[in-house]
Amino acid sequence: MLAVSDAVPIEFLSMVFVCGDDLPGLYRHFRNLRGIIGDIPKMNVVRQAGPRDIAQALAAGFDDVFDISEMQMPEARARAEAILRRYRLNDGADHAPVTSEAMARRLTRTDLRRRELALLTLLIEQSKKVLSVPDISTALSGDRLGMSPNAVRVLVCHLRKKLVPGVQIKSHSGRGYSISLSSVKKLKP
Repeated sequence: MLAVSDAVPIEFLSMVFVCGDDLPGLYRHFRNLRGIIGDIPKMNVVRQAGPRDIAQALAAGFDDVFDISEMQMPEARARAEAILRRYRLNDGADHAPVTSEAMARRLTRTDLRRRELALLTLLIEQSKKVLSVPDISTALSGDRLGMSPNAVRVLVCHLRKKLVPGVQIKSHSGRGYSISLSSVKKLKP
């Protein structure tokens, strides 16, 4: 069973350990939490893991598997520290770009609904342009009819309330919307 605490914001965590014996259940829950956990090391702590179990854990997105029936504490500590070093070395590396969706999640204070995330991602990807309401409508709905102009305005209004300080969705009267990221500190990948 996985427990996610609201007491510690996820950005303050440097590593996540997921423990339990119900491996299929753990992997199912873990896949649902990957978007929330983000880009921090994830360790699977199990008892008596065979090669197939380890392969499934790594395929599910874990960075390493700690089999506590065979691993001694010095080895576990050394492996955890090595993984943390690799993550820290990759912070800001050119070969590990931040996706627009990952950046969108970092620019908000709360979880976004599907369309809010899609709109913020679209604005980030087109950050040098002013996007018209019909263009936004078509991009978010996936068809020519799109969303009504009022629905787009309401969506923008809801999204603005969830943005971190320094991020603004600007209205360009009669033309559409754009995003301003100029006063946001450089984001870590």
